[in-house]
Amino acid sequence: MSCQPRTSFASEEAIHTLTTVAHPRRAVNALVRQDYERFDAPAGDALSCHARILAVSDAAQIVDGYIAQRRREGVLAVVKTYEDLHANDPADGRVKEPGDLENGGRGSPMYEWFFAEVAALLGSDRLALLSAFYSNCTRQD
Repeated sequence: MSCQPRTSFASEEAIHTLTTVAHPRRAVNALVRQDYERFDAPAGDALSCHARILAVSDAAQIVDGYIAQRRREGVLAVVKTYEDLHANDPADGRVKEPGDLENGGRGSPMYEWFFAEVAALLGSDRLALLSAFYSNCTRQD
């Protein structure tokens, strides 16, 4: 009897790509679109529910301030280019390798410039927290 590796689970690299590349970008996109339900606590997660509200509200104010200094339509268009690029990506629970995500979870050069600006305004700790909330709330189909 030979031992075959289980292929139904995501590789460590895929999980790393989702949580450090794709989810921070998707969390920022949700803030830009004011799609706050993307951060809703899953059932039974009463512990982080209150912290989530404060963190998302704080980050939303920062992102709204960023958008207020620019054309909202332009920012939404940049976010849409990211979402269009990743429209055919599998659901997170079906990602097995980083290559399953278009462009390794990143966006176009213009999107990456936008993301870097917003990430700098949010700060690495706040962005990591938002990404963790997003990761915890995302569907794993």
